[in-house]
Amino acid sequence: MYPLSAAVLIASGELSQVVHNCLREARTRLVFEQGHIQRWAEILLQLERANPDVVIMDLGQPRLEESIRRIRTVSQAPIIVIHDAVDAETILGVIRAGAKEYVYPPYEPGLLQALERIARDRAGQQSAQGASAKIVGVLSVKGGCGATTVACHLAAELQRITRREILLADLDMTAGVVGFVMNSKTPYSILDATQNVARLDLSYWKALVSNGHPRLEVISAPVEPVQDGDLDPERFREVLRFLRSNYDWIIADLGRGLSYLTLNLMEDMDQVYLVTHAEVPALYQTKNVMQTLRQIGYRDDCVRLLVNRAPKDSDFTMEEVERLIGLPVHARLANSYPELYKAYAQGRLLAPDTPLGMQFTRLAQNLLGIQEGKTGPALPLFGVKKAVAGWEGV
Repeated sequence: MYPLSAAVLIASGELSQVVHNCLREARTRLVFEQGHIQRWAEILLQLERANPDVVIMDLGQPRLEESIRRIRTVSQAPIIVIHDAVDAETILGVIRAGAKEYVYPPYEPGLLQALERIARDRAGQQSAQGASAKIVGVLSVKGGCGATTVACHLAAELQRITRREILLADLDMTAGVVGFVMNSKTPYSILDATQNVARLDLSYWKALVSNGHPRLEVISAPVEPVQDGDLDPERFREVLRFLRSNYDWIIADLGRGLSYLTLNLMEDMDQVYLVTHAEVPALYQTKNVMQTLRQIGYRDDCVRLLVNRAPKDSDFTMEEVERLIGLPVHARLANSYPELYKAYAQGRLLAPDTPLGMQFTRLAQNLLGIQEGKTGPALPLFGVKKAVAGWEGV
């Protein structure tokens, strides 16, 4: 059955327990719950943020038909109304107001059947759309360039803008920290999936991921570093092929540098963000990484060069860097270390209305093709002088 997410608006505690039991049996994830509704503005805002696949309500809510119409202003998710009243007039009024299903005693079989019908409809919609995720890799040319920060914020912005199914995957087998940044609570990792490819189905996969953010799921890297020799790249590729059909976008943190695993996964990357710094060692590594990618046949037009924590003044001009690397600078990201430090210390990501947060928004919009060419010209990236004579020949 297609994995659903649900919002529950049930005033009765006894009825709420019945719904909880059915959700567990149907493997439906609870993303929002509220008992008695007092302030509709807050409820509607939280419903919009949760973006559930289905809303379950009872007749204990005041002015139920009006409540359904209010929900319809922020969500088109099917609404299931559950109550012990079975008269035709009540059922007809609820359906006319916009509910899809009406469940009465015995509740369990009726609710399970309703969830199954909605799951089938959702699966059919996905199949008709020919869902096949795009996989975007984020790679640091060396340690400390900020690939994890870019990957986490890019995934969060893609979900916020599209409201689609997003997966954030940590493929850094030596020092992955995506799970820490995203407050992942699951003890499992991508390695568990690769070691159980034979039994990999959606039910098993959902037991591995963390879903602290609505429609943004996280699969962490293993806690202990894993050496390349202990990894089977083909198993990772099988997992990625499985995941393509279950998400709209997959953002993969590829860690730092080109490892044996990363090189073998490049063929599965539809696009790669190459994250560097405006300093000599990082740019030297950037040139080496691009040379290797070209040698294995990865196309330049699939690589987006990001300069992270770009200083206002530098010894390099944008033209010099682009000539050295052989790629245009796709974007430069401001140095917002104090804001990032504060956000991470509080267990959250940067807000979209912060300066760097707005840059991540534009990065996601560009990836989606939204307002392409309307974000304005890039600001000058570097100053006017080189730090090392003859640098272009390194």
